[in-house]
Amino acid sequence: MSILAKEKGGDKGVVKAATGEADARLPCCWGCGELMIQTELTKHEKKCGYRKVDCIYCDKDDLQAREKKTHEEKDCLMRPTACYLCNVPLLSREMGEHMKSICPKRLETCVWCKDGIR
Repeated sequence: MSILAKEKGGDKGVVKAATGEADARLPCCWGCGELMIQTELTKHEKKCGYRKVDCIYCDKDDLQAREKKTHEEKDCLMRPTACYLCNVPLLSREMGEHMKSICPKRLETCVWCKDGIR
């Protein structure tokens, strides 16, 4: 008995599979490789990890759903964060410049001994 016949259940499924009337398996439109019948496919495509989603912070609109959390929590340069020294709120992309020349608690190099000082 074929997999489709088993899914359809009983003799009716066997007859449908044998006559070519069984529900065809269709690929997910997001490219995840899943094949399923139309009724399952519609539900799957709404929650597929490969579907395209937008970042809530930047204009990136081609993220895959499975990458969204990592992007928004770690990779997005537009995500809000705070300086780990002075706690001032800023965007992730501003952190480098903030630490280099703006943060009042950053270390500066002593011109005589080259030690880091605050």
